[in-house]
Amino acid sequence: MYVGPLGSCVTKVSADGEQTDNDAERIHKRAKDLELFFKNNLLAAEALKVKAKELNETLGRNGAPEKSLNEMHQEIETMVAELPKHQLGGRTTSQRRSWDLQRPCTKR
Repeated sequence: MYVGPLGSCVTKVSADGEQTDNDAERIHKRAKDLELFFKNNLLAAEALKVKAKELNETLGRNGAPEKSLNEMHQEIETMVAELPKHQLGGRTTSQRRSWDLQRPCTKR
């Protein structure tokens, strides 16, 4: 049976149509997979945001630290400086020497 040039053209267009249909199905599946991926990431991010808020509330913070590290360090330095002023049961020479040796360690 003779098909001729028109028949060859129809066969090629039909094959191209099938290939296009397969490509469209593959792209659609990939789009659905990406949609699911982004939805899951959004849910995970929202859950993480809630956990962070709960943690900040537990720590007594409203989104920001109560004090900076420098402020806390300054308070510690002040407390350490005031400790020798208080007579806590009297100190022996050994206790004073121990205190003098420990003091530089707190200035880091």
